Amino acid sequence: MQIVLKTLLACSALFVASCGQSGPVQSHESERPHIVILLADDLGIDVAPCHSQTVRMPFLESLCDRSVVLERAYTHPVCTPSRATLMTSRHPYEHGANNVAQSARKLALEETTLAERFKALDSEPYSTAGFGKWHLSDDENGGLDSPNLQGFDFFEGTPRQHQTYAFWDFDWWRNGELIEESVPTYRTTFIVDRVLDYFKASQDQGPQFIYVGFTNPHLPFHLPPAELHAYEEMPPPPKRGPLKQPAQPGFYQANRRDARLDPYFFAMLESLDHEIQRLVVELQRESDRPILFLFAGDNGTSPEVYQGDTSAGYRAKGTLYEGGAAVPIQIWESGNELGLEYARSAKLFHFADIGPTLLSFAGATREQTDAFERETSGIALADAVRGGHQEHHDLIYLERGTINGAPFAFGSVDQEGFKLIVWEKEEVVFPAIEGFFPSQIEFYDIKNDPGEVTNLFETCEANFSLVQRHFDFIQRELGKARGSDVPFDSSTLRTKISAQSDFCTQHR
Repeated sequence: MQIVLKTLLACSALFVASCGQSGPVQSHESERPHIVILLADDLGIDVAPCHSQTVRMPFLESLCDRSVVLERAYTHPVCTPSRATLMTSRHPYEHGANNVAQSARKLALEETTLAERFKALDSEPYSTAGFGKWHLSDDENGGLDSPNLQGFDFFEGTPRQHQTYAFWDFDWWRNGELIEESVPTYRTTFIVDRVLDYFKASQDQGPQFIYVGFTNPHLPFHLPPAELHAYEEMPPPPKRGPLKQPAQPGFYQANRRDARLDPYFFAMLESLDHEIQRLVVELQRESDRPILFLFAGDNGTSPEVYQGDTSAGYRAKGTLYEGGAAVPIQIWESGNELGLEYARSAKLFHFADIGPTLLSFAGATREQTDAFERETSGIALADAVRGGHQEHHDLIYLERGTINGAPFAFGSVDQEGFKLIVWEKEEVVFPAIEGFFPSQIEFYDIKNDPGEVTNLFETCEANFSLVQRHFDFIQRELGKARGSDVPFDSSTLRTKISAQSDFCTQHR
């Protein structure tokens, strides 16, 4: 029996499967669809297709009207924890990969990845392939063999961080073996070439799960090959500039906006869009199955080229503000076999939901999806209606780990648009512009204050019952952590919330 999936925009979630359905959530009568994830590197909603007026990605923008566009999608604000959450549907405090440093511990082999779950599907398991940036390898999880040890039948790219951000003259690895040194082809073009070669050779071997980790538009900012963008020849871009605020004890240092880099950044976006178009068109031409595409950014835009509101200071990649943790996600299919009804969704969505959602489209049974949700923090939003119950997030969890000396920060966002951010240490804050002073506890109304300029906690405009609800949610989430090494002094922060609530009550 064919199951027709509808969007859940009318039913308070991402998609709605046929109500009362007890079998697999499978949208094609005889074949499972190919599933392709296209992941951009450092692309926030400030420049993303379907979200921004400054978008420089015309192909993806042209798909907005025939995509499910997730307007309130979030992830963790730097690449390693975000990508590990995509692969496991678990948060950094669960999977442990919270640090981007080359020497840091990445994704443990005991974690079950999305690729492994695709391979475990009954009756017609998926073949799995990954390309490009992995960024989850370390000495303890197989190093160069890490992707293959974590569910990928085939992997080509840069498993370790070495040369990940070289756009020309980079080494290229296949299944743990170096196959080419100093590749002269532009990296984004080369990744697409390799995906197409693989697909043409293997797509008749059953359903494929393909993960494509691009490096654009991550720095270093540069001018891509002329045929991939509309910008004229320009002088070399300025080097990463000096910090605009001198180092001070207890301050996290980050580069700031540099408008001179914008043309190079926009050219990188155009080149990524150009090559994604080539990939999508060729995959559709070659495929004898429906294809489900998911495009996303892995975290917010780099601060040097951030196009969002900077009136309150640093609000880009690496922070739990909207510029760091809110990301674009759009989903579309190659034809009409999957029954998607395209529209925009304002429901909360987290990177942890990508795995169970895609598995539902791939034909996972209710039992498999239920087990996935019990083991992880994700929700299979493609199978949102089960026995009359609509699953969705009331709050979602965000985390910023100890990276480059910055403190832990924890956050939560609710469906009404309120966000709580709490910091591990009171004395360690991000540098701010004159007149703006972040505090250890921040509470924002992001619907009415999308730039997160006014900290309602400090101005006594907060609903303190709601602040407490968010704080309790964060504490419950961290209570699931393995071990006791998560720095979270709940008693001190709880006392601060109570004291501020009493103060505001007395002075209103």
